[in-house]
Amino acid sequence: MTSADENPYRPPADPEGPTFDPHGAADEEPYLPGEGRARSTINLLKASIWLAALGVLDTVVNTGISSLISLISAVISVATAVTFCLWFHRAYTNVQRAFQVRGLRYSPRWSVWGFFVPLVNFVVPYVCGREIWIGSHPGVQSINDATARRVGTGIVTLWWSLFLAAQLASIAGGLAQTEEGFARLALALLICANLATVVGAVVTIRMIRRVEQNQGERGGKSILELLTPKPAPPVESNLRSCPHCSRRYDPDDYAVDVPHIYCDHCKGELPRAREDNA
Repeated sequence: MTSADENPYRPPADPEGPTFDPHGAADEEPYLPGEGRARSTINLLKASIWLAALGVLDTVVNTGISSLISLISAVISVATAVTFCLWFHRAYTNVQRAFQVRGLRYSPRWSVWGFFVPLVNFVVPYVCGREIWIGSHPGVQSINDATARRVGTGIVTLWWSLFLAAQLASIAGGLAQTEEGFARLALALLICANLATVVGAVVTIRMIRRVEQNQGERGGKSILELLTPKPAPPVESNLRSCPHCSRRYDPDDYAVDVPHIYCDHCKGELPRAREDNA
């Protein structure tokens, strides 16, 4: 006799219980190209390169436009951070949900929040960037498989090292400017920060372009295919050839209720379209 809460028609449960892989792939989603976000980020990074070069010139020569450069740099930096985070989130989402790469440590949401949580932001962005770089390569099914181990990640390490160097040098240079007797140290640190920003922006542009290329190939669409408009489908022609003089004619140009139609050129009788299809 069964209890009231027990369903006698339910199949027996697995004695070992359900299995759960915390590093398994998420539900599959379609591949979403990120070339729009990548293009915006690259353009802003190019602007930041010019501003950093002007910052080095102003630091050495003292052109008197440091306030203007700082204001524009702040605006460009915020815009770059926003577009880069949007692109970073899209790229990580494709790796995890579209390409179903296993072994990822974080979620797409944490790939962005990792930039803003103190102390965590020293590690999580690098780990996520490395997983984006590896997981975007065609053939990689898991971050820890043999194919993934053959993918070099030096560009990701260089990107993150330059980013940290630029931030730390800028902060240290700003603090040194407020102390007496550290003017030369502050000058050297600010120059190093601007140089690291320039080189880091170049490395970041190359990294974004390579990731977009690999994800486009893996997603079944290259960047050129995405940007090239599709040609219009061919229009089927209804023109026929006169059997007597080979002159082209359209059967629809003649009245339907006329029993016979004739060529305007040779006056020979023309077949109807339905006779050709018979």
